[in-house]
Amino acid sequence: MSDRGNPKNISLLGARGMATTRDAGREPRPRLFDEVPFETAEEFFNARLPTGKRRCILTVAVKPGVGVARRVVGSALHIVVANLQLVVAANLQLARESAGSGLVDRGSGIALQACMRLTYAFCLVVAACNSNPDTAATDASVSIDSAPAIDASTLMPVAFTYTPSWSGVVSVDVIGAFNQSGDWTTPLLSLTASGATFTGTAMLPPGTYPYLFHVVGDADAGASSATYPHLALDGTLTDFVECPAGSPTAGKDPNPCSQLTVPQVAAPSSYHVTGSVQKSGAGVAKWLVVLEREEAGSHHCFVDRMTTTANGNYAFTVAPGQYRVQVQHPQYESKKDSMLDPMTLATVRRNISSSFPVATADVAVTTTEVAFTQYAAFGPKTSATLPTAFTFSSGAPTKLEVYGYATEIGDPWFALAASVTIGTASFDGTFNTSAAGQVAVDNTHTFMWGVETTRVTPPTAVKWIEQSLGFPMTWPTAP
Repeated sequence: MSDRGNPKNISLLGARGMATTRDAGREPRPRLFDEVPFETAEEFFNARLPTGKRRCILTVAVKPGVGVARRVVGSALHIVVANLQLVVAANLQLARESAGSGLVDRGSGIALQACMRLTYAFCLVVAACNSNPDTAATDASVSIDSAPAIDASTLMPVAFTYTPSWSGVVSVDVIGAFNQSGDWTTPLLSLTASGATFTGTAMLPPGTYPYLFHVVGDADAGASSATYPHLALDGTLTDFVECPAGSPTAGKDPNPCSQLTVPQVAAPSSYHVTGSVQKSGAGVAKWLVVLEREEAGSHHCFVDRMTTTANGNYAFTVAPGQYRVQVQHPQYESKKDSMLDPMTLATVRRNISSSFPVATADVAVTTTEVAFTQYAAFGPKTSATLPTAFTFSSGAPTKLEVYGYATEIGDPWFALAASVTIGTASFDGTFNTSAAGQVAVDNTHTFMWGVETTRVTPPTAVKWIEQSLGFPMTWPTAP
């Protein structure tokens, strides 16, 4: 162990399964320190411990070349470790932070030796021994023959509520990082339905936790209606963090997760997001409307969904935050994009709004139009040679997009660098986005193409981008 120590040295010690070290001629003894990353004392004290573990601040400072410190640590703590199962922070800075914040005074149960200066050969401090953050003081006279039980008084009730605005929901589970072995894979809690609302209560120690709702079932998903999944943020909360590695939405994009704080505080005030969907100027029913969080520096993420009413209206209730709306074709969830004929349907695939704040008042989103009558101008519609001159309607700013050869339209593999208003754009067969699965088109796959058009709205209004349905496209003479 060095004289300064690693600022992330935190030991998780217990009687079972401890590794051992062996000096020549000596019996094996417990290895006292394993490395687990904690950046600060606050993070160390807020961490949830495994069952039966206790936490201590252990500071060891030793001059280079002094080997006695390890022997002192070993002989002084061997019995304590084996019987009380400690969690030890082997770091001087953590001890200083803890003392400065008053954490040492809470639950102080063991003090083997206190040192005022670091000019001696070695210095050992063990303090702040407790099972969980903010626990009462531990009795320093406790017998080493029996390990004290976890203080259940540190657990606090936490209520979860999710009210989906669509029909057909079968189940709602809470998944997240709750310091459990099944984080993100095993639900912390399965909520119980009471009418349209799903609720439940769990017990958690103080701290902050990222989480999502795993919602299963959607009546508009056709044959998959009973199993169709949504991963949803909690629309009653404003706080969010980037989803950590291991979460189902973690990836190259910084997807948000809701952040729970325990003790739980009252939910913020909620507000309404309302709007209307029209087809050829009249309200249209059964279009799918998705509300998403879209904060600066964060990828958009699902919050809630509903289906437009008979007159084309929709309304959501949410906490303050930055949002956007998607208006999707009625068969968006139930059919593959390759099954939708643009010429027959004469509608958009979806419309996506610009982001807008919900702060201190309700928000009325600009009405969006879903009729799309310009498909006759699109060409080619089935196959082409390279380079390809695509044509589409002129006037509004439009971007050409070419998609991969899956049956669903995903992120484009080629996107025009800038919008054009002249109704034509050229494509040389080379893809130019990070989503592309290969360098260029080939002669063995059927790709898809379409456009995204920005509709002109008043400067202060929420703006809409229209995404057309896709046309299949092959390049028989491509390399």
